[in-house]
Amino acid sequence: MSQSGCPVGDRILVGYILPEKKVKNSENDDSDWEDDDDEEEEEEAQPEFLDMKEMDSVSSGGHVFNSSVPGRNEVDFLDSVSGKRCRVLGRFSLKDPWWEATCTARVARGKLVLRGYPAYRLRSDLQGDPEHSVLSLFLTACGVDSQFVVPFFAWLPMGRKVEFANLQEVLAEFEEGEQHRALAQQIKALVSVSVAGMRVAAASLYPHVMRYLPTLLPGRFTELLSRGKKSPKHPAAQGATQIEGEEEDLSLLAKIEEMIKTDVWKLGFNYVMYKELKVVHCEAQLRSFHECKLFQEIPLKQCNALRVYDSLKNHCNRTGSTYMELPTLCDEVRRGCSSVVEVEVWDAVHFLKELGVVVRDRQKVALQNLHSYETGIAECLRCLVQEEPWVIPLDVIEVLTASALQRLRKKGGDGWSREDQGEVDSDAERKANELNERCDMVGSAAETDRTSTAVRTASGASVPDHIKPGPAPTDQGPPPPVDLDPDQGPPVDLDPDQGPPVDLDPDQGPPVDLDPDQGPPVDLDPDQVRAAEMICFNPVTVISGKGGCGKTTVVSLVFKAALQQSPEKEVRKACWDFENDSLGSEAWEEAEALEDEALSKSLLSQLEGEVKDEKKLSSWVLQGEDEVLLTAPTGRAASLLTKRTCFKAYTLHQVVWSFMQAKKDPSGAPEEWKFACVRVLVVDEGSLVCVQLLHSVLTMLTKHAQLRKFVILGTFVF
Repeated sequence: MSQSGCPVGDRILVGYILPEKKVKNSENDDSDWEDDDDEEEEEEAQPEFLDMKEMDSVSSGGHVFNSSVPGRNEVDFLDSVSGKRCRVLGRFSLKDPWWEATCTARVARGKLVLRGYPAYRLRSDLQGDPEHSVLSLFLTACGVDSQFVVPFFAWLPMGRKVEFANLQEVLAEFEEGEQHRALAQQIKALVSVSVAGMRVAAASLYPHVMRYLPTLLPGRFTELLSRGKKSPKHPAAQGATQIEGEEEDLSLLAKIEEMIKTDVWKLGFNYVMYKELKVVHCEAQLRSFHECKLFQEIPLKQCNALRVYDSLKNHCNRTGSTYMELPTLCDEVRRGCSSVVEVEVWDAVHFLKELGVVVRDRQKVALQNLHSYETGIAECLRCLVQEEPWVIPLDVIEVLTASALQRLRKKGGDGWSREDQGEVDSDAERKANELNERCDMVGSAAETDRTSTAVRTASGASVPDHIKPGPAPTDQGPPPPVDLDPDQGPPVDLDPDQGPPVDLDPDQGPPVDLDPDQGPPVDLDPDQVRAAEMICFNPVTVISGKGGCGKTTVVSLVFKAALQQSPEKEVRKACWDFENDSLGSEAWEEAEALEDEALSKSLLSQLEGEVKDEKKLSSWVLQGEDEVLLTAPTGRAASLLTKRTCFKAYTLHQVVWSFMQAKKDPSGAPEEWKFACVRVLVVDEGSLVCVQLLHSVLTMLTKHAQLRKFVILGTFVF
């Protein structure tokens, strides 16, 4: 039974779903018809998280609706035109028998398969139901007990017409009787607060919503229907003005109803929906306008704007880019619709720019939300860079060498004895001393080269990438301190038991390469050394490399070693360095010249007290693991990161979700947030992170935590 306006072989069904005890779920049946709809389901099922602006909007009265595409089910359908009963497979948002559904179906493997989504309206043929079975089912769905339903239908006068449109009127008549008043009030209250009752009330007020919204917004239709209903006309509350009452009357569904009648194209743009209706993450797809036959009713300019917007979104989703070149965009749009000329594409881009949907920079066209995320990320990083530098006092050569030696010791069965393992330590120390002597002979040229690659401190002085140690320790007395210029920033933490560090310019190749005859070599990767130094000195560090090159290992070693440093040890080291600094203050040199022990101890005690100041000390060392936040884009990546680093790692979604669930003060700041102490953010697999998530997490930690360092790892193409 082919209908006009439908493809050959398709049928238009008008009827309702018969109630049945069990509904067969056919997700795994007949894969022939699943291809088109699976793509829709996957697109709607994407996890959605709000950015900071959207969170503020929701907290101040905005709307956010969970996306839930109805599942594919096989139902008994009674065709009102033919009077025949048939089995139909499809996605039905509403399956109750009081809904009349109009849908297009095709025959596949002897079954009727639904195309797209049905349009709905309330049934108006209840006169043929003398037993009021449909109304009885409706009242039961509203929570009305059968002992209330039976007296109501017993009271109903013979021949009294009862439909959903006049149900409230009939209940008001039922309430007039003294003996039925309490019963009628109970039924009215249950109907008004139930989901079924609100859906029926909304359907009687907004027919265009019922007809088009199941196709335009299939994942949000049922929730909009349940939450968007308000009484269309009711007196304003006592003390409220008439204007306030009128504003309350204009519900969300009423606005959408009016939008469908006048400017339905606005439903296709998330930014417009957010700006006009305060609805977050809610927009119709281009194909949805075609399916419900509304696209041909939209003006040409808006039609082209929808085409351009759809092409731009698909390109960004497919390539991971945040913009598109205008000539490429023109070709893409014309590939989808050959009747569109290039000038019309330019006009559509200009129209979208005026709406605020896209941002254009010369020949580049970017989506407004993606552009705002990128600029927001840049602003967060600018704030980190402009703050007073936080330099982690860590000898990275010592840390990486110790880790390499530990790995070698674990290879006890690789052909060398424990005596050989002991020789590695002494040989490493000997080679380090030799390398330091060679570096001393380089003279001022090498020093100038190292100084040119220094990181600038807050005071304007330079901290060299490698700090030259003093002579090797002897058996008599404590080891000599590091000869460090006090103007060059905080000292490097040197453990006296570990011997002097290796002074290495990263351009000179691997730092320590032991003689093979003396045992297994300790060969440090200069890139890993440089990466560790950058983490310690720089507020923002980007580490790129293929899988297995040691990115995660370097990060883990740096922050493990930083956490193992005790504040008291750093204070003693700072005092020791200051006491033996050849470029120290004039007051200290005068004290040495006078050999005044009392004054020396007094100055040392005064310096120690200053360094123990809480603010200065907290800027030197990490106080606990909760100050280091390791994240990854997926749960599996976060689990692997936890195993490799021994730090608790989280997904970026968990960080955003924890912020959304945290209790907020009147200003919007979280009162008790588990990540409020974070000073270091590490993002692994950064090349897989979307800009929205990264922007949200950086904004949260910058505004509501103590973020000072940001490290991102991944395989990037520069």
